[in-house]
Amino acid sequence: MASETTSATFSRLLQYCTSHGLPLPELEYEDGELTMSDGLLEFCASEGISLDWLVCGTVESPQARAFMDALKDFTPHEVMRLKNAMRFHLDKDVPLNAALGMFGFKP
Repeated sequence: MASETTSATFSRLLQYCTSHGLPLPELEYEDGELTMSDGLLEFCASEGISLDWLVCGTVESPQARAFMDALKDFTPHEVMRLKNAMRFHLDKDVPLNAALGMFGFKP
């Protein structure tokens, strides 16, 4: 029987693939446990999937934690403006400083 970690990891991977219309990558198991095979690592790298999220369900890098702590000082309106700026940057290839400036942030 697979461990709780393997089950949760598979569940997150299935959720990601289903929501993005992708087939599951080829998975490898050892003694019933999912292994971090080259194929799985390549899939995660090509899709931008964080291994912290895939295995643990969270992203807890020091940079991510500092960013989340800094957001606590933002008003809801500022958070919305920041999200919109990031959408322009990521979805429309607007340079980050320009996108931030469009939404009232000084780079």
